Amino acid sequence: MSNRLRGALRGPSVTRRLFSVKAHTLYSPTPAQVEQYLGDSLSSTSATAYLLSTSIDPSRLQSLISPLQSISSIGSFSSPLPGQEPSLSIVTFDKGVTFQTDLSGRPPVEVGRFKRPGQGLRNDDLKGTEIGEGEAIRKEEGWAGLWKGEAETSNIPELSGVSAKSFFLLTDGRPTPVLQGLHAMFPRAPKLGLVTAPTPFLTGRPHTLIHDRSIASAGTVGVAIDHEIDVTIDFGLSPLTGPLTVASAQGNLLMQFEEGNGNPTQTLMAALHQRDAGKYSEKDEELFLKIEDRMVKILSGDPSRGALSLDMVEPLREGQTVQFMHRDRQMNGPPSDSDVLLQTLPSSEEVEGTAIQSAPRIQPGVSIASDKGFVYGNTVCVVPHAHARMSVS
Repeated sequence: MSNRLRGALRGPSVTRRLFSVKAHTLYSPTPAQVEQYLGDSLSSTSATAYLLSTSIDPSRLQSLISPLQSISSIGSFSSPLPGQEPSLSIVTFDKGVTFQTDLSGRPPVEVGRFKRPGQGLRNDDLKGTEIGEGEAIRKEEGWAGLWKGEAETSNIPELSGVSAKSFFLLTDGRPTPVLQGLHAMFPRAPKLGLVTAPTPFLTGRPHTLIHDRSIASAGTVGVAIDHEIDVTIDFGLSPLTGPLTVASAQGNLLMQFEEGNGNPTQTLMAALHQRDAGKYSEKDEELFLKIEDRMVKILSGDPSRGALSLDMVEPLREGQTVQFMHRDRQMNGPPSDSDVLLQTLPSSEEVEGTAIQSAPRIQPGVSIASDKGFVYGNTVCVVPHAHARMSVS
């Protein structure tokens, strides 16, 4: 897809070249098809991002990836949509710089599980495990200090001296340090990307992140784009309550609201009771809390104590405005030609369908998915069925 020049250019010697993005999906791809497509798509300044669905036959991976490794490119794997043929999605930016960084965050917080400290854990992961250490940290730094695992990243060396107005990223499951670094170095640059599909049974790596001819198991690969992109997010969620103010929180535990009786779990239950009066409601419905521009999954609640446990790494802060959200509407329609659409699938055990095989074909537009979510801005969206649409401004 590309911008169209608005208005006529004055003067016979004036030429203006438009920034463009080419996005296509190759279904049941062959090496010859990939080589022909690349021959028609590239320029000397272009940068390409590609994703292979994990349903592709492992014996064909090297022959499909080889032509893509000979150009300026980044690549990885995405989850196939139910019933979708094996596919190769290719997005080519006509001006961009590819990069790779080993930066990766700590494992996600596990709520309600006791884990004995052991060898192989980083100092950040062991913070507060010594007897008396946790209380000392809490007194000195407060609950936020005890919860905080690792220092914020302010620099990505691989991007020193690079000029960029936006970023397209392919990450492992722990992109927080990379997002922090990009925000510190390029605070105004939009960021969009996919948390790539795990590949332990496909390539023997937890994640497979490809930068030109090099392959990594962790970190992030990306394209620094010399143009702004517009990103539209559709979570498919609607408000269940009005805005509420956090009065007390500890880490990922929401303890108290300023409004009403202050009990977060009882506030949520009352809103659900009012919504579902006389109607059937799903027992295992997923509910979310809106925090600024993020949607965070609610894991559990305690009606007597009031605390709600949230699926988030960053600690909640007193004074934050939040809002309960639920799904009560259908998502927007499928992507149109030349769109780049990123989707969050439900967890793998909920996705049904078997990949089918057909004759090789190419279609405009790209729709890539992962049950690990997608990156937008400085966070990761894990809301099932949510999607992000990319266009060029």
